[in-house]
Amino acid sequence: MFRLRLLAAIASLFLAAGAPAQEATQQKAQALMAAMLQRELEGDTLQQRIAVLYGGRLDADKSQVVEDVLRRTYANPHLAEYLGRLTLALYRQGASNERMRATVPEAMQLLKVRGIARLPAEDQASFLRYMLRMAGQLPAETCAAMFLGKLPEKAVDQLESDFAVGVDLQSFKEIMDVYGRATLAELDGDPPMRSVSLLQASQARDALVRALAARLRETMSPQAVQRIARDIKSAPEGDVCTYMRNVAQAVLDLPEPERGWQLVAFTEAMRGQR
Repeated sequence: MFRLRLLAAIASLFLAAGAPAQEATQQKAQALMAAMLQRELEGDTLQQRIAVLYGGRLDADKSQVVEDVLRRTYANPHLAEYLGRLTLALYRQGASNERMRATVPEAMQLLKVRGIARLPAEDQASFLRYMLRMAGQLPAETCAAMFLGKLPEKAVDQLESDFAVGVDLQSFKEIMDVYGRATLAELDGDPPMRSVSLLQASQARDALVRALAARLRETMSPQAVQRIARDIKSAPEGDVCTYMRNVAQAVLDLPEPERGWQLVAFTEAMRGQR
């Protein structure tokens, strides 16, 4: 239900765009969100938020990493503007400050995921490696459901939080750095997203097919591959998970420039899903 309210708030931005009254109201919503963000930066409020996000399970070093990223993000002048637009409908309805504040974590997730499409190819590859590590630790049914898009977004976010608690500090720092830069890139609209030509996209797909075929020969039986080819949605969950992990790994196996081209397609598809 919250997701529907959030989408409704976004959609409402386009219903009366440009009306002076709406512009004034949007400025008020933006000012309110700016004040909320400023309060978040005071005292130990951010650490309290981090404890909620990770269930109080992050150690002090990791908590500090997250706090540093959040402070850089909250200081970005475009964040309050973005949140003001996002929560305009709620503000006009007279929603409580707490209800307005509740939109922030999901908005940050959206910025992060969409912003990855703006990062250099190596950052996108780092993100893909991280998600592959996470998938490798999930039960087959959960892994398959995640790859097939059957899990709610909040469930996927929770899986990632659970995984982050257990990874080593260096890996955690690296992925949080990627997430932080992705969020800022989306807020600033810079760098622009890379694009590929139709010919480049075709060459990248052909290269991926070859890389995937080589991996499948080593990791799956012909019968399992045939079950996937017939209907991936009804194939055994273990086969689905193995196959999808192979697809992701095959992207990383590609030489340049094909790997970079395929990462563009991957991150654009992920961006479109959020």
